[in-house]
Amino acid sequence: MTEEAGRRPATGPSGADAALIVAAERRRIFEDAQRQADSVFAQYQLSQLVALGGDLGVMAASVIGELVRVSDAVAGALWLSADDGGLRLCATEPDASSDPDALPVPERFATAAHAHAWVRPSGWHGVTLDERREIGDGEPGTHTVGFIALRPPEGASLPPDRIRLLALVRHELAIAFRAAQLRDTLAGEQALLAAILDGANDGIVAVDDERRVVRVNRAASTLLGGHREDGDGTCRELLGCDIGPDGEPSWSTLRCGQRCGFEEVLQGPSGIVDAEMHLRREDGTEIPVAASFSAMAGREPGAVVVLRDLRAELAAEELRASFLAAVSHELRTPLALIGGYVDSLLDLELDPAAQRHSVERIGHAAARLNLLVDELLDLTQLEHASLGLRRARVDVAALLAAFTRDVGESPGMPQVHVAVPQDLPPVDADPLRIGHVLANLVDNARKYGGDGLVTISARRSRRLVIVTVSDTGPGIAAEERALVFDRFFRGRAARQAQTRGSGLGLYVCRRLVEAHGGTIWVEPEAGRSAISFSLPHARQAPARPRP
Repeated sequence: MTEEAGRRPATGPSGADAALIVAAERRRIFEDAQRQADSVFAQYQLSQLVALGGDLGVMAASVIGELVRVSDAVAGALWLSADDGGLRLCATEPDASSDPDALPVPERFATAAHAHAWVRPSGWHGVTLDERREIGDGEPGTHTVGFIALRPPEGASLPPDRIRLLALVRHELAIAFRAAQLRDTLAGEQALLAAILDGANDGIVAVDDERRVVRVNRAASTLLGGHREDGDGTCRELLGCDIGPDGEPSWSTLRCGQRCGFEEVLQGPSGIVDAEMHLRREDGTEIPVAASFSAMAGREPGAVVVLRDLRAELAAEELRASFLAAVSHELRTPLALIGGYVDSLLDLELDPAAQRHSVERIGHAAARLNLLVDELLDLTQLEHASLGLRRARVDVAALLAAFTRDVGESPGMPQVHVAVPQDLPPVDADPLRIGHVLANLVDNARKYGGDGLVTISARRSRRLVIVTVSDTGPGIAAEERALVFDRFFRGRAARQAQTRGSGLGLYVCRRLVEAHGGTIWVEPEAGRSAISFSLPHARQAPARPRP
């Protein structure tokens, strides 16, 4: 080797060094590729998690768990926007609820800035989940959906590529969580709407623009007499319209008038309010309803009808008419008697006996008017729950004896027999009100039981005293026994015989007895009329201690 050759600088590493450099470069390239593959796989995993959607809490827990795994962190937490504008903790990794060693994190942040202020001194790495709002009804700009914080190992920080991964996926996560929040809000509103519709007392039926039924609430299903599903046929089938020879319902066979109410509101701007119609149920019966039709606002054209059952209103109207007819008849008859006898006293020269007879008849008519007024006053008090009872320990035998004595002194009342055992306990009752019950029952026996004897009996049970008023009349028809205590009800026999009455006497008796804590019923024995009512035993007064 020449001197010149000895002074020539080295131009490269030796063979062994070159091999090490190549191996290190290959390792670096492989690790970079591995990290990129991990990032791609992590992005794919997160995309799969958010694409599955589902429950917001489950989704939040899955996402924060995957982020902690792929970022080499030891802990993580996820906050999502709340209704008050702040951020609420939704998930932690490890799960704070099941891991007692999990680090405590704040439950709420007022803003994302407050969240960043917390993570910086604590050694965590935080990222805000922002969603851009450039379309829709929101203001242009960004909306904070949530905040993610990851805690690296002690004394370390998150690798730069993991930080880049968080930056890449945060917008996608923001959109996914915002969509999940909107789904939850929509599901809640749908559940609330369904609860309102099914809880409504009126029937509600919605149809599309071709009059196919798309929604039937529970009240409408009950009103129509069967289980009706959404999408169950057309309005014609639902309402029970008849079909004409041409296969279409004609104006004379429509349930809702001369023109289909749904068709009218779908083609015109105005609605229909309280149109009276009859629904035909599957069993052939018809239900009177007031129907209000209106077009539904929204992208999908359709119409809705609200069906209000009129049976209760019509029954109440019939009761009012019956009551007015009965009361007017009851008032007119004694008033006519009073007027006639007064005219006789004024215009005719009657002898003393005839004058006394006229005055007695006027007195009887006045007593009848007074009884009717008492019934009406009692009815008013009972209906408004303002009836006051003056309870006392009442000896039933003494009460019945006094009542029988008063009945014997009243003209026109039947003969009354009392049968009471010796060991009958006292009852807790208002004697004046119970006397009114007895008077109504005996007057009922006088009107419907013929001229026979009226018997008042009593017996004791474990906690009650049962009083029965019976007569020798034909009795009450079996099908009417459950109705005789209803307001304004008058039996078929009474109507056919045109017996005077307002239909209030037994109703008032029922309400008075129930106010005492008892019950009243018709005895089922055939061949006689007997009504029984019960009263509770009087409570025993506590013994006074001796001084």
